[in-house]
Amino acid sequence: SLLADRLEKHPPAGMVIAAGSTGSIPATARLLGVIARLPHGALILPGLDRALDERSWRDLDPGHPQFGLRQLLASIGTPRDQVQDWHGAYSAQPRETLLRESLRPAPTTDAWRALADAGGGDIARGLEGVTLVTAADPAQEALVIALALRETLEREGRTAALITPDRTLARRVAAELGRWQIAIDDSAGRPLAHTGAGAFLCLLAEAADAQFAPVPLLALLKHPFATLGGDPAIFRARARLLDRMALRGPRPDPGLAGIARAIAAAIAEARKESDAKDGIALAAWWSDVSAVLSPLEAAFAKTGIPLEDLIACHLEAAQRLSCADLQDCPVWRDTDGEAASVFFQNFRASAAGLPSFDPGAYAALFRALAMKIPVRPRFNRHRAIAILGPLEARLQSFDLAILGGLNEGTWPQSVAADPWFSRPMRETLGLEQPERAIG
Repeated sequence: SLLADRLEKHPPAGMVIAAGSTGSIPATARLLGVIARLPHGALILPGLDRALDERSWRDLDPGHPQFGLRQLLASIGTPRDQVQDWHGAYSAQPRETLLRESLRPAPTTDAWRALADAGGGDIARGLEGVTLVTAADPAQEALVIALALRETLEREGRTAALITPDRTLARRVAAELGRWQIAIDDSAGRPLAHTGAGAFLCLLAEAADAQFAPVPLLALLKHPFATLGGDPAIFRARARLLDRMALRGPRPDPGLAGIARAIAAAIAEARKESDAKDGIALAAWWSDVSAVLSPLEAAFAKTGIPLEDLIACHLEAAQRLSCADLQDCPVWRDTDGEAASVFFQNFRASAAGLPSFDPGAYAALFRALAMKIPVRPRFNRHRAIAILGPLEARLQSFDLAILGGLNEGTWPQSVAADPWFSRPMRETLGLEQPERAIG
């Protein structure tokens, strides 16, 4: 890398410290090697196991947590016994022994006999303070974790974290804590599609794709952002009236015009004067809604349309349905609204110049892309508790650490087959094996 070359040619006079990296990327490993060889350079390795026997060290496989550190030390040319412990670092020796033995490479598991002969004292001490919870189902697991996190908040000065790669479990725990008005910080955030702004935009695209069929239409109209810029309570009352008068019974014809005909039929069949008046008011309201949604309906009716134009129609319909003043549109407020705005800008920029697009694939494409955009809260989150992924939690410590989702296929994750490169091909090209991500 350019930085490594510059440090080699012009070593700085002061200290250069690299901390917390395992050098999993070749360019990073080279930079760490350069820093380690500087006259005043220092490399701080996270979690190097200096007590693992040499035979096991040689037999480490790519899925072992120490494999990457072994590769890094080999590339730097530094033997493990020359690495020094950090002065004053806290070490829980029995817990380290427990982890070391539980992750011992298969070829050296015969060493477990010595542990058994010694009575297994270190293993027993390593399990002190460790509790195993076997839940009957994911809902029970989330509730148990939420209760443990809540208990931490009742003890001043204590901290706790749920560490899991299972995003579904993380959302369940956050929802359970929400029952007690506890907002927790999730380092992975929430997918844009699961936020208020993202859900509104997805529902709008899906309703248009379904030709405004009753179920997706009502889901859209009952969203808090659907107001036509007016009183939300009045809009919601009109949506309920539409459901009661026109959408129950025989299914209306497809499209906005089909809904209008269903409303007209309901007015004609009204037996009470009050029902007829409600129907007339509903027809006027639906005319306003149709005027907003009709350009999007026309775009979805085409067999092919430039993707950029379809995005523009989607954006315009979202804004007109949610606000009267584009300078203060609720769909673009808060962190999820800002994320949705940036997403739309990037989406339109990426779609510029693309050929004709099938509108029937737009709703699924939009939701799939929105699911990949993380939205992270900025305020009103407890500092004492958090939800972290394995990478984020690697260099942090808590009074209570909860490892959630410890099920085969979830953590560790199942290794997916690579459709492009076989294992020998990856090895020939110098690529890491898929198991490397487990360690």
